This record gives sequence, C-alpha cells and structure tokens, in this order.
Amino acid sequence: MDSQRVAVVNHEQAFLDLMQEMMTEQGFEAFSWHADERTFARLQEAQPHLAIIDINAHFRDAAWALLERIHNDPTTVHIPVIVCTADVSHVRQKAAVLLQYNYTVVEKPFDVEDLLRQVRGILSPQGERGAREPSSSRR
Repeated sequence: MDSQRVAVVNHEQAFLDLMQEMMTEQGFEAFSWHADERTFARLQEAQPHLAIIDINAHFRDAAWALLERIHNDPTTVHIPVIVCTADVSHVRQKAAVLLQYNYTVVEKPFDVEDLLRQVRGILSPQGERGAREPSSSRR
C-alpha cells in the first residue's frame, strides 16, 4: 500500500521542518511548503490525502483565500484540511465558514500527540473528516 500524503503549508521554516520530520516518522509521505502564490498549484498537483494549513495574523488574507480556493475547486474540494493556528480569536470568528468547509481546527500551541490523533482520525479508513470545534492542547 502506498503511504498517505500529507501536505503542510506554513510561513515558518522551523515549523515546516518539524512537521516534515514528524509526518515522515509516522509513515506518511510529507510535503512541506512555504505559503506563497504557488501553494494552490502544488496542492492540485500533489493531491495530498490531508493538508495542514497555518493561519496567522500576518498572512491571514492569503490563508483564507487558499482555504476558500481549496473548498471551491473541484480538483481539491475532496482534500481534508486541518487549520493550524495561533490566531485563535480570528479563527473562532470564522467558525461558521470552517464548519461549512468541513475543516478541522487545531490551536497552537498544540500537543503533538493530539495533532497526530487528528491526522490519524482523518486518514483512517472510516475517514473522520469533518470540522470540529477548535481544540486547545494547552495544559
């Protein structure tokens, strides 16, 4: 069986490196990309089984445009998305949109095991795809 593909989109290289290593260690084929104008084309080409996309205050508009494009394009609408964000108040204001798009939200800082549980749940054969309330792993 081919490994499942997980794409991670973020603006911070350290986060991309961490996620690349973590996803690879878990047996996934991982792609990590800086958020830029080529991100959507990369998603279309790679057709990942899951995309983990960061929304932060500095790249908020571009991230929302990407999420909307993924949802509205027939070549990418099937890709489950985890929105990973520290911009919690803004994302909570957009909760209705995320529910409509059926996207999952994971708040930063997050517990790695919690994130991996979300990833495994979405990629499981029964495919737990579906928006969930933002989860905070702060203890």
